[in-house]
Amino acid sequence: MKEKIIFNAITNIDEKYINEASVSTLKINTNKWKRWAGLAACITLLLSISVILLHGKRLPLGGSSQSGSGYNENGIFDFYAGPVMPLTLDNEDDEISASRNLYFDFSMISEDSIRVWGSQISDSYTLTNKSDKEKTITGLYPFVSSFQNIYVNIPELLVADEKVKSKLYAGSDYASPIYLKETDNRGNGFEISSFDGYKNLLEDERYKANALMQAALVDQQVIVYKFTDFEAPEEYDAATQAISFNINPEVTRVLQYGFNGSEFGEDGFRRYSYSVPRTNIMSNNDMKVLIVIGEDIKDYELKAYKNGACDKGNELEGVSAKVTRTEENLKDLMRLLVEDYFKRYDKHFLQEYGLEENFVIDNEILNIFEGSFSEFVQKHDLFSLPETDNYSYGFIDDVIFMTDNYQRVFYLEFEVTIPPNSSVEIIAHSHKSPSHNFRSDSSNSGKIQGYDMATQLASNLSFDMLTAHIKQVENIEIVDQNFGFNLDEGTTSVELDLENEHYYFNVKALER
Repeated sequence: MKEKIIFNAITNIDEKYINEASVSTLKINTNKWKRWAGLAACITLLLSISVILLHGKRLPLGGSSQSGSGYNENGIFDFYAGPVMPLTLDNEDDEISASRNLYFDFSMISEDSIRVWGSQISDSYTLTNKSDKEKTITGLYPFVSSFQNIYVNIPELLVADEKVKSKLYAGSDYASPIYLKETDNRGNGFEISSFDGYKNLLEDERYKANALMQAALVDQQVIVYKFTDFEAPEEYDAATQAISFNINPEVTRVLQYGFNGSEFGEDGFRRYSYSVPRTNIMSNNDMKVLIVIGEDIKDYELKAYKNGACDKGNELEGVSAKVTRTEENLKDLMRLLVEDYFKRYDKHFLQEYGLEENFVIDNEILNIFEGSFSEFVQKHDLFSLPETDNYSYGFIDDVIFMTDNYQRVFYLEFEVTIPPNSSVEIIAHSHKSPSHNFRSDSSNSGKIQGYDMATQLASNLSFDMLTAHIKQVENIEIVDQNFGFNLDEGTTSVELDLENEHYYFNVKALER
């Protein structure tokens, strides 16, 4: 395949520089902005900080739109982490009975920890085969997480004290109305803010059925403009380059990746700008991509500016880059964008959990993410013509970011064989982040952590016993609950009523 190298010199290049070249390997880094060109310089700094806070868990995503709503028996927090949900089978089996013992462990993460945040969970099941024949069954263990937190939250499954091989499935994001009833409190539309929300989401099993289906990937030929090999005067830290042109939105749609600013005119005018990448700024992508759906762009103009204000009189000389035009399959291009996003952002922030620096992306998770990303863009008509209001600015970075960060229900599928008239123990070990409010540590409400569990939600197992246990209680104070724990009297284990569908407790972590 051949490509045209369109721009490899100072801005406002003459057409005579167009020549033929062989296709080079596409290597892409991602970024997180969506702003007008005139505000790009100041917004870039603010959004850089926001992204770091979001990934660093200092600025939690989502939750109820009722900020400061406190907490109650329905688990209403500014951010609701979702309940610990029960194991289920792919097919109901009346000859299999189950008992469940759930443990919350509030041990400090390290000796240097000031107070506990989150709980280690051991969700233990004893499945009994009451028949005279050996049974091989398929279990499904659901858990709430985002892709961005999947490496921390994914449970480790043990069968008879041995690690078991499992397959991961991802449910849809929560924005689709087909899964949620009108009465559900959905917060901002992408996060469920109460236990009732998960009940509405899961009880008719459509959500699970959709999760277990393989998502169709976007398969479409597109025109791609890649910006690489950047140069700019060192004294201009905010040096900005912009490309402008006119399109007919009925026949052309432009998507952007790695750009900082956009300007749209009613006459079809488009201007896309980016800060020239600097190697010492993590949030500054060194790959910029425009993806053209439909008819190609033409008669474009490239200019450089001293900062993000792309105004007359603010022009800058000495800025250069290379722009190459290729025709590619959108499926292949999206794979590379997604893969680099994982490497660029998720690897960086995994270090706060003490994971090894030479972290390697799990191919299974990457494949699942790709399917979820394709589902998102198709649901919102991101690659359709004519141009729609859904994500009309076309920031691919935003869509990858949302796919990565919004919560969803995942499922771990595994097989287990139970001899006749015998039992087997299954344990799911995981980390559970708490539900919480966004208030500062100076308020008691801001210190409250919420934990809850579903007893039988969307499970087809027949439970004959359910208990809950709490460990390392010296690190917490229970402020509200319906479990029946009594730390003053040493009651840290309780038998639960299977008729009660939801148990919760809220704690305040004690500083040491």
